[in-house]
Amino acid sequence: MAAKCNWDANDDAILLQVLHAQKEKENQADSGWKKVVWTAAAEALKLSGSLKGGKKTATKCQDHFGNVSGHPSLLMRKSDLYASSKLHSRL
Repeated sequence: MAAKCNWDANDDAILLQVLHAQKEKENQADSGWKKVVWTAAAEALKLSGSLKGGKKTATKCQDHFGNVSGHPSLLMRKSDLYASSKLHSRL
């Protein structure tokens, strides 16, 4: 059984940054995000994210976003992190 991923505030900010950058690249279809988006998120997290818990794969990134996207308080926190993050210009 794979280890459970641990997501911290920095990981959430990285994920949101990738989603924003990928949306600008038109990698969001009407039916949802394209697979390349989740691969990019996993790569960004591999480079700059928390190493706690299991590996944050493309599938884990997609699952995590799906789990928190319906919770407005979590999305507001992510938006605040995104706005204050220094990583945005690198993605």
